[in-house]
Amino acid sequence: MDDLQRLEHRLDVLEQDASRWRRIAARYRALSLLLLLLVGGALTLAAADDPLTGDVVKAHRLEIVDARGRLVFAASADSRGGHLDLWTKDGRNVFRASANAAGGDLNIWNNEGGTVFGAFASNQGGEVGLWNTEGKRLVRCATDEHGGRFEIHNPAGKAVVTAASDGRGAGLLSTCNAEAKAIFTVEADEMVGAALSLADAAGQRRLALTTDANGGAISLLNKDAQAAVTAGVSSSAGGFLDIANAQGVRIFAAAADTDACGRLDLADQTGQFVFSVDAIADVGAALAMLNTKGEKALLIGARTDGGLMNLFNGHEVPVFVAGYAQGGLGGAMSIKNGRGIPVIHAAADTDDKGRLTIYDADGDKGRALTPLP
Repeated sequence: MDDLQRLEHRLDVLEQDASRWRRIAARYRALSLLLLLLVGGALTLAAADDPLTGDVVKAHRLEIVDARGRLVFAASADSRGGHLDLWTKDGRNVFRASANAAGGDLNIWNNEGGTVFGAFASNQGGEVGLWNTEGKRLVRCATDEHGGRFEIHNPAGKAVVTAASDGRGAGLLSTCNAEAKAIFTVEADEMVGAALSLADAAGQRRLALTTDANGGAISLLNKDAQAAVTAGVSSSAGGFLDIANAQGVRIFAAAADTDACGRLDLADQTGQFVFSVDAIADVGAALAMLNTKGEKALLIGARTDGGLMNLFNGHEVPVFVAGYAQGGLGGAMSIKNGRGIPVIHAAADTDDKGRLTIYDADGDKGRALTPLP
């Protein structure tokens, strides 16, 4: 290196030193000015009549940076009020607290900028939500005009579990399938107690469980949502079972009667009972067959003394009566006319011999026929 080059190098070094000292001097002057302002402010506060109660910093925006000068905190004001933001060391905005038209508003984002948590005031109270990484809200908790509501959503954003207060002020719990069809529902009702429903994949009810003051009941429903089978507790505190046809008409009924005995009824396609069997306490059983009008056609009974049978005409007048003889163990039979007056009577007497009596239309002037001595 010749003398000229060494001289140029020395000049460059001096220029760099001069620039560095100028920057240092500028910083010292700024610090001195800030110190002077602080001292002057302190003196002004000390000279004020009111005592100093606290330190207040007023600004349109306050920013905090980390050791490398990166923004990590900001507090500002907007048209609705305060606004607070937090950033990660990588510059990701992950937190915000602000004000909305109804009150407070809080949001948390992940590192990809997606919302994962939100809580805010609404016109009906408050709401809280959780989102997944794909931006789908999976949990929602909110208040509405009926009360509280809690929902769990599937990845498609459809509610699959719901717990809420219904319009009557009672509780409701519902579970849905992937198509958002309610397949399980439990409702509370202050009048009847609780009701549980199970549905198929299309959301059609197939089973219903209910409770009331009498007890519980279960119903199996057909494709038209009509009860095909119903079993439960009746008002007599006994059990009952009903079976309906495809049109929802009850055609079979079995129940415990008020006398604690059983009863079985069969009906035609219109729901008219045409067959009935009853157990009678301390007596036996009674069987009845009726026509399509519900009129008696046949009665059969069992008693401790034996069996009885009545046949009726179209006006429910008994025209044939058969059973055990009143005075013994033998049989007896009575045939009546259309007015219900006996015109033929046959029976076994106390000597086990037969006796036949024929009467006129009014039941008088009977003529008896007995075996020869």
